[in-house]
Amino acid sequence: MRRAGRPAAFAAAMLAVLGARAAAASNVLVNGGFTSDLSGWTTGPDATASWIGVDAAGAAGSGSVSVTSAAAAPGAVTGLFQCVAATPGASYDYGGLVRVTLPSGVSAFIMLSFFSGAGCSGDELSRISTDAPPAGAWTPVSGKTAIAPDGTASARVFLVVQKAAAGGAAEAFFDAVYLNVPLARLVIPAAASIHGQNGAFFHTDIWLLNRSYTNSLLVTARFRCFAAQTCPQVAKGLTLSPRASTFLADAIGTFFGAPETAGAIELEYDPTAGDLSVTSRTYTPSVPDPTYGTAIPASPVEAARARAVFLGLGNNGGDLRSGFRTNAGAFNPNDVAATVTLTLYGSDGVARGAPVVVTLGPREARQVNDVFGAAGAGGDVSMDAYLVADSSAPVFAYVTVIDNQSGDSVFVPASDDAAGP
Repeated sequence: MRRAGRPAAFAAAMLAVLGARAAAASNVLVNGGFTSDLSGWTTGPDATASWIGVDAAGAAGSGSVSVTSAAAAPGAVTGLFQCVAATPGASYDYGGLVRVTLPSGVSAFIMLSFFSGAGCSGDELSRISTDAPPAGAWTPVSGKTAIAPDGTASARVFLVVQKAAAGGAAEAFFDAVYLNVPLARLVIPAAASIHGQNGAFFHTDIWLLNRSYTNSLLVTARFRCFAAQTCPQVAKGLTLSPRASTFLADAIGTFFGAPETAGAIELEYDPTAGDLSVTSRTYTPSVPDPTYGTAIPASPVEAARARAVFLGLGNNGGDLRSGFRTNAGAFNPNDVAATVTLTLYGSDGVARGAPVVVTLGPREARQVNDVFGAAGAGGDVSMDAYLVADSSAPVFAYVTVIDNQSGDSVFVPASDDAAGP
């Protein structure tokens, strides 16, 4: 059996790409890496499969699978498959590594089908396939994200070997196969454990609830502090039992271990295990003293906006002894940079000062303290200004209006806004 192909280092690089994809998703397949056998997999008609103790990336202690089709009919679809439960309306990514060594009339690819019955019974509701890679080397293949149709009960991942001609046999190899449910991601755009104006100590408490009655939920939390600050970059894990909640007091200073910093929080979990509810409160000072603050909800990442408007901004002409001040910020939840333009307007719709432009790197948070001053309108005394945030990519822009005397703050919700003519 020939095992020609590119060096193991190349395959390892391809596996790293697949690993990065898996890090943001949950693989629902059993033994997709064929570590030591073919457990979890079933051969189709006129097909055979053999475990091979050679991993696509050359990893010790792992392997791959050889799949052979002996189908008599030309173009027959057969190979190795696995059936798993699936959720209607859920989105799935799928793919893996494929290698064909004898290309004449042979193609190999990965097929995903959704069925109306359990165990891949009933009607086949939809079918989608990856491309067939060229022969010779291990090649990563992936399909477009598939949404399970209404009525879906199960999904089948089929490792297909197809012959163009009748008779004979055709062989292909597969490894690192996945059917991923992308992890759900919630964002708290503003959180802190930091001292501010007039001795205020702004800190954030967080409450989390696992809404599932049957499954535990693993939550991965990441704190993204402002670019000019230093904070631990290690993800923190929380496991919530069914219907359990947890409370994180001063979450930035204690749970994340990043006192005197501020930024955004990302929370990821597997939506097939259950749903997560999260809220937070940022306030000053510490209990048991009387406190003042604002609730800041966690929003799904899909709620990010490219353009938003914020009402009710206040400014006291730069005098911090009374009145209000306004901060504006944004968190970029994307893996590409975003440029956010913040423009202040008076109640007459005329721009105040100059636009403030903030460039955010991937997963970066920034805040503009005293946005009136930053815009060159620090001398304005206003209680009826508004701000438009316009971004090159969807972000979580936000505004907080703070009472200069008490430190009490209001988190201003974003409203949709369309660009002008």
